[in-house]
Amino acid sequence: RGGGIYIFASSVILSNCIFRNNNAKVYGGGGYAIASSIMLTSSDFIINNSTWGGAFCFVYSNANLTNCSVLNNYAKIGGGLLVLNSNDFSLNNCTVHQNIGQSFPALLASKTNQVYIQDTTVSNHEASQFGSACSIEYCTLSISSSRFWNNNAST
Repeated sequence: RGGGIYIFASSVILSNCIFRNNNAKVYGGGGYAIASSIMLTSSDFIINNSTWGGAFCFVYSNANLTNCSVLNNYAKIGGGLLVLNSNDFSLNNCTVHQNIGQSFPALLASKTNQVYIQDTTVSNHEASQFGSACSIEYCTLSISSSRFWNNNAST
């Protein structure tokens, strides 16, 4: 869990960081957070790899990503970002581009109270099985001033 960083029951601020070429066998190639509060600003997640959540996997956590790039990550499920059983998750002024996943290549949020996507671009994703850019399940979703383009779902 957490090829680049593992966070457990903590309050963490990460700023101006690069998570590149990290691997985790199961959860969170770039990073994994459980039962935590995370603020990520001006950070990049590039070419990270995992089975679930290529760039980052958040479980039972609050996460806020601002001015971040999530690029060219891979996972079977949730190629870019995976958010499970969490309270609040937000993407503000982020770029989520060309992540690869058999299912849900950009973002999968499930059983998360509030999901906010604002001033964010989600582009160039392709799923070989399910979903395309984003899948939101059992969540309250708010999207504003964001762009979704060139995303493709096979099924």
